[in-house]
Amino acid sequence: HDDVGKCNQIEDIDHHGQFIAQAEPGDHLAGLERDALLICLGDKLANIREMRRDLDACGAALWERFNQKDKSRHGWYYGSLFRVLEEVFGDIPEIREYRELLEYVFG
Repeated sequence: HDDVGKCNQIEDIDHHGQFIAQAEPGDHLAGLERDALLICLGDKLANIREMRRDLDACGAALWERFNQKDKSRHGWYYGSLFRVLEEVFGDIPEIREYRELLEYVFG
């Protein structure tokens, strides 16, 4: 399905540490169906939960495992996606957890 493909495209950007210089990462979510956005939310929430666990375990060395080693770039990426997802889903428990994790990991 096209919507899931777009979500996977975002995933490829994320896992390879590549960041879009000219556009907000959340722009890739434009036009996706709600179900596809829910998949993206679950995926990004799982990723940021893992980041928190790794940050607690190994501290700043966490960022060395990524191609993009600049913590602020990861924060920009996850924050950009969060703003789009929050606009779509509002104040649901998963969005509240994502917000708390953003503050914890990138705050």
